[in-house]
Amino acid sequence: MNKVLYALLSVVLLGSCAPPSPPNDPPLHLVNGYWFDGDRFKPDAWFVVDGRFTREAPAVSPRTIDLAGGYVVPPFGEAHNHNVEGRWNSDEVIRTYLDHGVFYVKITNDIADFADEIRPQVNLPTSIDVVFAHGGLTGEGGHPGPLYEQMLRGMRYEPAVGTLPEGWFANRAYFTVDSPEALATVWPILTGRHPDFVKIYLGHSERADREPAPDERRGLAPALVPLVVETAHAAGLTVTAHIETAADFRLAVAAGVDEIAHLPGFFIAGPDDLPDARLTQGDAIAARENNVSVVTTTYLPHASHWEGNNLPLVEDVQKQNLTTLQNAGVRLLVGSDHAPTSRAEAINLHRLGVFDTRTLLTMWAQTTPQSIFPNRRLGRFEAGYEASALVLACDPLESFPCVETIQMRMKQGVVLEPVREPASNPADHPHSTTPQHHPQP
Repeated sequence: MNKVLYALLSVVLLGSCAPPSPPNDPPLHLVNGYWFDGDRFKPDAWFVVDGRFTREAPAVSPRTIDLAGGYVVPPFGEAHNHNVEGRWNSDEVIRTYLDHGVFYVKITNDIADFADEIRPQVNLPTSIDVVFAHGGLTGEGGHPGPLYEQMLRGMRYEPAVGTLPEGWFANRAYFTVDSPEALATVWPILTGRHPDFVKIYLGHSERADREPAPDERRGLAPALVPLVVETAHAAGLTVTAHIETAADFRLAVAAGVDEIAHLPGFFIAGPDDLPDARLTQGDAIAARENNVSVVTTTYLPHASHWEGNNLPLVEDVQKQNLTTLQNAGVRLLVGSDHAPTSRAEAINLHRLGVFDTRTLLTMWAQTTPQSIFPNRRLGRFEAGYEASALVLACDPLESFPCVETIQMRMKQGVVLEPVREPASNPADHPHSTTPQHHPQP
């Protein structure tokens, strides 16, 4: 499809990319702050009128807010999670995201029936902004079908909503596609649920002609992946790919996906699988040349089955892959998958030491939000951009854990009430809360 036409279709069809309407609040004048410009913090002051930053003094006398020397950064993004999903947890999840300063969230698999119930709670100036996949496309018996049917049914959903009939998750949480005809059948069901993007599942595509080993996750048949991507793009929908191995990464890039939701090797059976998780320079260059974004998801081994001597092996591959992708200029997004918010992922990325603090802050506060909502003016402090910001007590370029010292939150000109008491000073006492692990699609 013509790229200009595709871009226009995206604007028309992806209604979730439109910013929430700001309330008619009095204008603000934010003074005495140090503002992040993508490179450094510098003293500045901004007016806020109708939910946007401006240099023009408003006709109505503004309310002045003294930032008292705080460090101002754009709110953070979460490029991969599954936790904004139903009425049973929405209040706490939204509160936690706001508490951590994560305002923009991409839910890469969910069930539309439940997500629709909480839509009045999200995409508001006083809440988080969310995009939803509403299920994903996989192969016969492929991930995440068994996860939903055998584990999440009893662990997550039935305790919250009651008994669900056999087969209820099919064509809700996952869509099985094993032929072009099957895609034609399920496509109107998926799009009828109005997803903001399309999620596809790939798994061990290099072994597609063999029977899967125990606990080996599979996905779409490799031959069907280009057709699925073409169909989604023709409908004005971007495609995010779940992958397991470097071969899956190559398949996704060659098929034209827009985003890869994991580093290879985030879930592997043992050390013998690690070579299959290593990306080459050629893989990274192909991703950059095809404008494919990659979500980090390094936190998962901490929350999963990796313990003892295995974890350093996984982290070594993670660091190699991240370095390879960064050196090639691939757009990297911060996403956690398993953690309550992407803050745990950002802190873990800092611990791994691949990125300097400036690069990591830019990835989390600019690149990730702008990727989730590409048609909105956010993630920067410029005239006409959405007036959303976090004020930190200390400089995260000097000590990255300062991202946990949020003193003020503002979203589209609305100053949010404190969610919880901020940490005293992570610059002096660096820490990271270890979230409880839950299996995720």
